[in-house]
Amino acid sequence: MTKSLLVGCTFFLLTACVEVKNANQNQPAMEPAPEVVAEPALETQELSRFETNQPLYFWEGQFLDEQQWSEVRAQNQAPQKLDYEFVIDEMILGPNAILYTNGFNVRFHIGHLVSEEALIATFPTGQTAELGQPGRDGGKIIFNLKSQAQGFLRFEMRGENGGKGLTADGPDASMAGVDGAFENTVCTQKGPFPRVVREATDGQQGRTGHPGFAGGATGTLEIIQPLTPDFLTGEDQIPGQGGPGGDGGGGGIGGLYPIYKCLPLFAGKRKETGPIGNTGPKGPDGAKDKVCKTIAGVRSC
Repeated sequence: MTKSLLVGCTFFLLTACVEVKNANQNQPAMEPAPEVVAEPALETQELSRFETNQPLYFWEGQFLDEQQWSEVRAQNQAPQKLDYEFVIDEMILGPNAILYTNGFNVRFHIGHLVSEEALIATFPTGQTAELGQPGRDGGKIIFNLKSQAQGFLRFEMRGENGGKGLTADGPDASMAGVDGAFENTVCTQKGPFPRVVREATDGQQGRTGHPGFAGGATGTLEIIQPLTPDFLTGEDQIPGQGGPGGDGGGGGIGGLYPIYKCLPLFAGKRKETGPIGNTGPKGPDGAKDKVCKTIAGVRSC
């Protein structure tokens, strides 16, 4: 039987007494005590059994299948809270089971575990932030195995890839080519043609694109377990890749060819538009956060 329990958290505001001194006393008035802010509320779900053999995606207290997750992603909404906890008597993960935590802070307290080479990962491979957004960190996973376990369970702490940089601004008048010009000569039908005093030039190259956005850090992992000879874990850390640079902007407009009023062959013609600007630089990769394991009370990081 499945049951859920929401553990609330009360915020306490400690208001100190302020002692008002007589004007003739030299001692200063007491400063108010600092406000004490509690940690965010932690939603705890207690489950007697959790079994799956498919990829599931965690979102605001629920593990969703592929179709449900696609619908949630399409809404493109930010989560309301990030901290969740599961107390599970028995967890059975088949060979195709993948639990994606999606950057949430998730604590697992497991009574008994069977894992057939399953995977718990922060994000799917290749997940990338939207255009103009940095990659999210992997969050925090605490996996507390209270009793015995069998099999192999892999953890993949992965940062989300950074989003692509923004496209450079378009050209302005300062990037236009120079208009050509003839010397001021009386028009004759037979020539000679007047001397060109200023050659028309091509437009300038466009601006360089904006830098790509940073990849997310891997997030932190804490594994706590008894000595279990029939159970092994593996841990991988994959920082999010920095996003590609934004596209370069368009080049400036070419200058007008010089116009000879007696020979309007090139009237309105322009030199070449400047080349598109260079792609912006790649964003920085994310960092590797801490991974710690405590086995039978001995902790290593």
